[in-house]
Amino acid sequence: MSTAQPQNDTQTWFQGKPNYWLAWELFCNVVLACFFLNFVLIHGNALLTVFRISSLLILIKVSADVFFHLVRKPAKQITHSWYDWAIGIAGAFTILFFEPVAGVDHWVGTSIQLCGLGLQVAGMFSLNRSIGFVAANRGIKTGGMYQFVRHPL
Repeated sequence: MSTAQPQNDTQTWFQGKPNYWLAWELFCNVVLACFFLNFVLIHGNALLTVFRISSLLILIKVSADVFFHLVRKPAKQITHSWYDWAIGIAGAFTILFFEPVAGVDHWVGTSIQLCGLGLQVAGMFSLNRSIGFVAANRGIKTGGMYQFVRHPL
């Protein structure tokens, strides 16, 4: 049996995990938490100023996303490609730069948004702690939304 390192961009997570990847994950979590705090302050203030169901829904959805990112379970395998991480972080962090706009919610738009965000939240709760910034082996999900669709998010 060979003990050589894998030749591709993934490695077994628990076997010989480099210290810089631990620091990188911690850094990503701290940055995510800081951006999220800013997001909550902006959207929470807007929600308290003028209550809009759309503001409440996006706040709930983003809160679930960030919570599960911060408490995600360790991956068995994960990519070490900087490109994958750049795309993953951009996708995870982009919503944190959205800002509320003035106006009123229309019932048709709110209904559609409620359905979409409801499905996203159900997908997040089905995925639970198996979420990550990049694709990683955290096991196969077969319950919740994943019993109907392979990638509900």
